[in-house]
Amino acid sequence: MTTATRKRQRLEPFTHTANSLHLYMVPKAGLYSHLTLFLLLFSFGLLAEPIQPDRPGFSTGTYTVEPGMVHLELGFQSSYGDHADESDTFTAPLINVRVGLTPTTELNIFMDGWSRERLNSGTETSASDTLVGAKHRLLTNDKYNLSLLGYVSLPTGNAEDSGRFTPFLGLLWDYEIASAVSAFGTLQFTSFVDDGQRSNNFQPAVGLAFSHTDKLGTFIEYYRDMSLNNSTSDSDIFDAGVAYLLTDELQLDINFGISIDRNSSDFIGAGFAIRF
Repeated sequence: MTTATRKRQRLEPFTHTANSLHLYMVPKAGLYSHLTLFLLLFSFGLLAEPIQPDRPGFSTGTYTVEPGMVHLELGFQSSYGDHADESDTFTAPLINVRVGLTPTTELNIFMDGWSRERLNSGTETSASDTLVGAKHRLLTNDKYNLSLLGYVSLPTGNAEDSGRFTPFLGLLWDYEIASAVSAFGTLQFTSFVDDGQRSNNFQPAVGLAFSHTDKLGTFIEYYRDMSLNNSTSDSDIFDAGVAYLLTDELQLDINFGISIDRNSSDFIGAGFAIRF
C-alpha cells in the first residue's frame, strides 16, 4: 500500500509447494501428548510457505496471515512534486502490522508514520492517524482468490486534517494466468478530508506479478484515483517494483510510481516484511 493517494499492492510473485509431513506411528499417550503433537504439526504446516507481504505497491493482496502469527511490514516513500502544485514529501516508517486471527481473517493496523514536507517557507513535519481494520478471505482456490478489506481511522496524528473519520472498503482479487504470471487488482472506496474538504473516492487498480525464481519477483500496476463528489482532478499512476525473499521469514522490496497525467506526485520507496 503506497501513500500516493493512500493505500497499499499485494506482490505474490513466488510459486511454492507446501512441504508434506507424514506421521507413520503415534504412540499411545495421554490427551496432553496428542494435543502437543497436533499443535506442532499444525504449526509446521502453517509455516510451510514463505512470507507473503502486502507491500509493495498500491493493491493489497488476498492472502491472510496464519492464525497466531504476526507480519510486520515497514518502509519509506519519497514523493517528488514536479507538477500539480505538489511539494516534495518523505514518509516513514509506513507501518503495517498484520495479525492472524483465523485461517481466513487477519487484524490490520496501518500507520504512515511521520511525513516531512518541503514547502516554500521551509519544512513541515506531521504524524498520520492510525488505521485499524481487518481482511477476510471470501473465496480461495488454486486458480483465483477473492478477499475483503475494511478499516477506519483513529485520531492519533497531528496533521492538518487528522482526527477526521476515514472509512475504507476494498474488494481484492488475483488470478493465476500461468505458473509464473498472475494478474491482481482491487476495487476500493475511501472517504477522507483533504484541505478541509471531504472527498469520496473510488480507486480501481490492476496489475501483473511475475515470478522469476523462487526468491525474485517483480510487478507492474496501473491505478486510478477518482473523486465522486467534488471537482478534484482524477489521477492515473503507473507503478512497478521488485521483491526479493531473503529468507522464508523476510522479504525486501523496492518500488516506484510515475504520474501518467501529471495530477499527482512521482515517488520511489523501499522496505521489508518480516514474520514472527
